[in-house]
Amino acid sequence: MGRVFIIVLLSFVTGSAWAAPYQKILGQRALPAAEKGERFQTGYMRVGHFLRNDEGAVNARPDGSGSAYNLYQFYFNDAFEGKKANFLADLAFLSDRERGNNFNLASFDYLLGLAFKGPTWNLQFDREEGLPIDRSGASWRYWDVRASFTVMTGESEKSGLGRLPKYMQKSASPIKTRWTGTVGYFLHNNSYPARSDRTGLAQMRYHVRGEIMQRSELLRLVGEADFLTQEHRALKPVGVEVSFGAALQSNGVEVAFLREYREILDGPGYHPWYMLRMTYAFDSRRFK
Repeated sequence: MGRVFIIVLLSFVTGSAWAAPYQKILGQRALPAAEKGERFQTGYMRVGHFLRNDEGAVNARPDGSGSAYNLYQFYFNDAFEGKKANFLADLAFLSDRERGNNFNLASFDYLLGLAFKGPTWNLQFDREEGLPIDRSGASWRYWDVRASFTVMTGESEKSGLGRLPKYMQKSASPIKTRWTGTVGYFLHNNSYPARSDRTGLAQMRYHVRGEIMQRSELLRLVGEADFLTQEHRALKPVGVEVSFGAALQSNGVEVAFLREYREILDGPGYHPWYMLRMTYAFDSRRFK
């Protein structure tokens, strides 16, 4: 019994003997406020670098091979019925540290979604697929539905979510916060794993995200956790991915430093890494 405890403790402190596939949740971004009948496009371009991943805490491909080196991501939102519905696409590429070149892309993950929104809630339907690029190997794909609810504090009557209900309207404050909770259900999934060791099939998702920021949003503290349950295991999560850190933002450009890890909740398995990333956000309304 003592030997088992020591093995589990060392696994938590130093990481696991195997590496985890990168399964960062895609398509999870607050939808922009809009007027009735308005159409516009928003999104971002992002470059991230995996720090302290020399031992391959996170993989470069869905089959568990390689060591993630750089992340290249593009998110696009078309508010074709701005006040009610949005089409979104989220594309992410990973390069492999073991191949040496920053632009030797090893895998590709994409999500296509349709989102319907209210003042503080979203209902979203998605298709996601993760594929290797430079070789044949395992992949994943699924269809899911997500319901999200957002609460903001420190906002005036007009917020980034649009007009808030009266019970949520507050006077201006030097500090703002944004809290979002999401419950998702995998409508069809025969390959997307629930754990970092690629066992089990994901059935439900619980995602929480919090942001604390100045009114100017120059400095933000961010944190999020993505819990997955396993098929035929009711509602209890078996795996989680956590991210927390700080971000500086100005004129649509953001630089963030994050501590991230994946962990198996019903057994040994802990995979930590750091990420440094830069994001440029765009909004077509700025150019009109």
